[in-house]
Amino acid sequence: MADFLRYEQQGHIVTLTMNEPERRNPLTGNTAVEEFLAAIDRIHGDRSVRAVIITGAGTAFSSGGNIHDMERQAPAR
Repeated sequence: MADFLRYEQQGHIVTLTMNEPERRNPLTGNTAVEEFLAAIDRIHGDRSVRAVIITGAGTAFSSGGNIHDMERQAPAR
């Protein structure tokens, strides 16, 4: 994983921690999308994983994201 998302596994449980607390763990304007997709691929490939916990470092879970940025990243329908 890169800088935004910490991937930790203990037994059958994976914890994904968004780690940009100074910006309240935003989902846009950084590598969040790419890192979440990579984590999902990694989890999908590991049949031992039974649970995933998503959390945010610092005082906020996530400040959300810029809607226009999210629209640009979404696949065309």
